[in-house]
Amino acid sequence: MKPTDEQLAMWGKTFVPPLDIFFVKEEIVKDLACHLDQVLLMPREEFNEHTSYKQILYANSYEYWNVSEEGTFVIVAHPEWVTSLPHDVLEKLLQLQIELERGLVYPIEIFEDVHLFPLEYIVRWKEKQYVVFQGKMWCQLTSEVKNAALLAIANEWEIVTEQDITIELPDHLNKYANTYATTGGSNCLSSTLYAVRGVEWRLHEWVHPRTFIAGIVRAGYERLSMNEEPYHSGDIIVWENSDGVVQHASYHIKDDLFFNKNGQTFFNAWRIIRGEDLRKVWSDYAAVIYRKVEGS
Repeated sequence: MKPTDEQLAMWGKTFVPPLDIFFVKEEIVKDLACHLDQVLLMPREEFNEHTSYKQILYANSYEYWNVSEEGTFVIVAHPEWVTSLPHDVLEKLLQLQIELERGLVYPIEIFEDVHLFPLEYIVRWKEKQYVVFQGKMWCQLTSEVKNAALLAIANEWEIVTEQDITIELPDHLNKYANTYATTGGSNCLSSTLYAVRGVEWRLHEWVHPRTFIAGIVRAGYERLSMNEEPYHSGDIIVWENSDGVVQHASYHIKDDLFFNKNGQTFFNAWRIIRGEDLRKVWSDYAAVIYRKVEGS
């Protein structure tokens, strides 16, 4: 399974957002004081509520959900800003993005030819080297280098199997099974709803947990009081955290094979996946079954 050339071209346009975002610790703000005249510096709480930066484009690329809470301030900058920083300041800032687990940071070993990346964006942290992608740097790369980088990153996001699982599927699932999305946004919940109802436009939306549960209940599903295996064809498996909040959902086709999407980025493909692989990924959460009521 590989993204198409058209998808790679679209990914290349949105992989790095229009503005650079850096998460920083409070004590680092003082060290950067003389370099902040051309940026927006805001408290993390204010940033989290900012309409512009809550867009899927920014959230997916910078992986907000992974960023450490130690990053209590956020710098929003024009892509040219990093070129004005002294080398030692830039290096410390990029190292901090690695430490705080911001997105657009990848270990150098996943790329075949690292010499094609500008050296100032290859940073060492705790005995490992990483490539930290930023707007200015991304614009400097050729289309060929961008495509190679995107393919390498896509391989990091997905469960690696020797070959795609192919089975007979309903037409609406067959259209998307074992393919990548062109844009970010579609998540596991919209994908599972699509498997149930086949409403195509909803497949590409980012659906939230309460909306999802309400949707499958309207489709005639009810939660089982006890987990029953083997699963029935058409069962929905939902993984919840200790507070009962939905973390993931997947649609059981048959024979422990699922129509699944593991996240909301375009690197997360719609895949036919074995239940054993799915359960490994989500083993930290409690699995519950929703089953369609007969006659509904």
